[in-house]
Amino acid sequence: MPDSLGFLCLVVLIYSAGLRVRELFVSRAHQSTLAMQGYKRKDGFGSYCNMVLLHLTFFIAVAVELFTLQTLAIFPIQIVAFCFFLFSQVLRFYALQSLGKYWNTNIMSAHGTSQFVQQGPYQFIRHPNYLAVILEFISIPLIGGCWRSALVYSIWNGVVLRYRIKEEEQELFKISGYREVMGPKKRFIPGIV
Repeated sequence: MPDSLGFLCLVVLIYSAGLRVRELFVSRAHQSTLAMQGYKRKDGFGSYCNMVLLHLTFFIAVAVELFTLQTLAIFPIQIVAFCFFLFSQVLRFYALQSLGKYWNTNIMSAHGTSQFVQQGPYQFIRHPNYLAVILEFISIPLIGGCWRSALVYSIWNGVVLRYRIKEEEQELFKISGYREVMGPKKRFIPGIV
């Protein structure tokens, strides 16, 4: 049975799962808007399915570990994890707000007329929303002491993002000016990675 921070983990897990469902609806609306402007979906079916499978099983795995396995609840780590989670949410909302109608769960492109975003966190890094997801996959399980989920899903997320970012950047680097403006910026941490 989870301790008090384990229950906080459960609340964070439910909140995050609900947020993902909401984001799917927002993404569909953005897809429709972009499609009317000539944008087409460019990501491969496998890439998108891997992301969906990753996110869906993540929430299930953390809940299962929280309630059925021995967790490693170390209070200072749990508090730091919760702070990282809060930071990830601020970063996520800032990135999504900056992208506006261009935010999508799919890769959308209109060759020759696509635009890219340079404001908000995109002034500093190329993929702030993916950084938020990386932080979530580490922090959410660790809030409840679910170290197995944090480890397995962080590695799996790294593999999925490696392929996904490569696919996304193939489209982004085709946009006029993107390479010059965004190319020198790091993907996740300014000046480092």
